[in-house]
This record gives sequence, structure tokens and C-alpha cells, in this order.
Amino acid sequence: MQSIALDITESTQIQSAFQEISNSFGKLDILINNAGVFLNGDWLISNATSVSINIIRQTFNTNFFGLVELTQVLLPLILKSPSGRIVNMFSIEGSFTQ
Repeated sequence: MQSIALDITESTQIQSAFQEISNSFGKLDILINNAGVFLNGDWLISNATSVSINIIRQTFNTNFFGLVELTQVLLPLILKSPSGRIVNMFSIEGSFTQ
């Protein structure tokens, strides 16, 4: 088993991961999306008006757009696996009904 650490908000790192997996294995059996940030306290629950738009963008770039981009880029390798899987992990912080 091999893991690759990357910043999912950096498209170049996602492309490098694709190349490394493709060159080493030719396929990807499982992608575990476990990236996530919770910047600047509990702004999602309390008062989003007091948080800068930059913090909100960083949060969505990591928690949503990065996950989507990584999955889209790696999907061709997952489809080459006879039983490829995608696992999306989320924390309780993603719930509004705590």
C-alpha cells in the first residue's frame, strides 16, 4: 500500500498525484477523500457575516471544490480497477443537527 500526501487546493499537486499513480500502478483501487478544514471557529453555525470572504473561500476550496477536482482527475484510474471505490469521509462538523 502506498499513500500520497497532497494539498487538494493545488491543481498541480493533483495532476502530479495522477501521474505518479498512473506511472506506478496504471489504476487506482480506492480513493479516500478525507481532506477538510474548519477555519476560524464555528462561523457556519453562528454568524457568517463576521468572517472574511477569504476564510469562506478557503473552506469551500478545500471541503468541496478540491474534493470534486481530485475525484474528477483520478476517476479514469479508478474506472480501470475491477472494483474501484471512492470513499468520502466527513466529520460531525459538517452537520447542522448536532
